[in-house]
Amino acid sequence: MVPIRTTEGVGRLRRAAVGLWVSDDPETGKVIRVGATGIILWGLLTGAPEHAAVWVWAALGASLTCWLVFAVGDRAVPRTAMACLALSTVLAAAAAGPAGSAATVPVFVGMGTYALHLRPSVRSVLTVFAVELAVTLASMWPVEQRVEPLLLHVALQTVVLLFGLRRRQYRLQARQTERLLEQTRAAQQERERAAALDERARIARDLHDVLAHSLGALGVQLDVAESLLVRGRDGQDVEDAVERVRRSRAMAAEGLREARAVIAALRADPPASLPESIGAIAAAHRGGHGVRVDVDVTGTPRPLRPAAELALSGTAREALTNAARHAPGAPTRVVLDYTDAGARLAVCNGPAERPGSAGGGGGFGLAGMAERLASVGGTLRAGPEGDGSDGDGPHVWRVVAEVPE
Repeated sequence: MVPIRTTEGVGRLRRAAVGLWVSDDPETGKVIRVGATGIILWGLLTGAPEHAAVWVWAALGASLTCWLVFAVGDRAVPRTAMACLALSTVLAAAAAGPAGSAATVPVFVGMGTYALHLRPSVRSVLTVFAVELAVTLASMWPVEQRVEPLLLHVALQTVVLLFGLRRRQYRLQARQTERLLEQTRAAQQERERAAALDERARIARDLHDVLAHSLGALGVQLDVAESLLVRGRDGQDVEDAVERVRRSRAMAAEGLREARAVIAALRADPPASLPESIGAIAAAHRGGHGVRVDVDVTGTPRPLRPAAELALSGTAREALTNAARHAPGAPTRVVLDYTDAGARLAVCNGPAERPGSAGGGGGFGLAGMAERLASVGGTLRAGPEGDGSDGDGPHVWRVVAEVPE
């Protein structure tokens, strides 16, 4: 049992170490700072000269202290930590000549860490490098008195600087890519949300087209039946009322059928061409309300986008329902005009009972038509027009819908 427990303990430690490494910054994080601190301490213990001046040990001690401040406070006090890191490198560079490797190790570690870090600017990195290199050369020249060691140190320091800047640039690009990916995901989620809202609005409009047409016509028939029954002067009135009730029942059955099939109809193309579809809508309205509905098609008929044809068909159905509601018994004219830019549908009827209330009762008739047309790039105009000169009589209620090709 003991070996098993030992193996499990080692596994947990390994997983914890891997988790710490993955969750931390792999180049300047806690694990790297702890390892770099160990390297600096090893350099001080093994490379320090036996008989060094007091100021050398003071410089090395101050450099180590500044490094420890950076290692501990990199996240808590970032500005102070970066200043201490730069100061640690310069202090170690000042003792590079008399202290040897005990100073060059913290110089290389400090300069490499400063160049790798994402917080300081490139200008700051180059400034610290120039100052550190000048201090190092000034410290080493009295001891070396030769050019070759100085050039070698300059070359190694330059390699460390270039490596750090290259890795820094790579890390910045990786971080920008991550941020761009997050923004892309957020934008995608927003587009999906907007698409869902548009789909909900579209379904609401289509349900309104189906139910409002059937229920509006049903209400008109029931109103007529009620008035006939209330009047009830002779048998003819009763027979007419019974006929209206029968029509109402047929309309209710038709509306129920359309409501059950609306989901399939939402994604289906119109069953016929646009003129035939509008003609069928006008014929159904003519038969259901017993009013005159004239349909004219001008221009050269041609297929439009399915969404545009559905929008015009829905507009025709809604406009006819409004005509029956606010101008009962008045003749209605539907004109479908194919233009170079698309198609225009105009529905006009006789004097409105209450101009400006198409859709009536605070409903969503005009709003639904406008939203449907706007979704396909179209426009809607509705209102009273005419002064009698065009033959339509005064206060003609006109609905004009236009869609691009």
